[in-house]
Amino acid sequence: MATPVKTPNERRPVEHEGRRSLILAVVGLALTFLLFVIGIGLNVIALVASIRASRRAKQEGKKLGTARAATAISIVGLVIGSGIVATYLYFRPELETYADCKLGAATIAAEQDCVGTLERGMERKLPFLKPGELRFPIAP
Repeated sequence: MATPVKTPNERRPVEHEGRRSLILAVVGLALTFLLFVIGIGLNVIALVASIRASRRAKQEGKKLGTARAATAISIVGLVIGSGIVATYLYFRPELETYADCKLGAATIAAEQDCVGTLERGMERKLPFLKPGELRFPIAP
């Protein structure tokens, strides 16, 4: 018996779309912690794909849990990514000063001074911290 040939106009089953959106969402969430800009972009793509898969499943009268899970994971990734971006933008001047200081630091003592400058700058922006209260356990 011959295998039927798919024509270009045939659509894949909706389950494939649900799985694809779930994989995109999980990878997007992981990348949000490593490369937040790429992670946010992938989460947006996963969110669009999961919404489309959910709508198509509803039209076909099916329930698609993978698409719902992908929607939830994408939203979580977008919220976390937005928080990372907001934190970066809020502390951007301090982080740029730290990066410039670190480039010019030739000794360990100079690097420790750079970390101290970063800590003091962040303390000024965080009103609930007292001077000298912020200590990084590991230098960034």
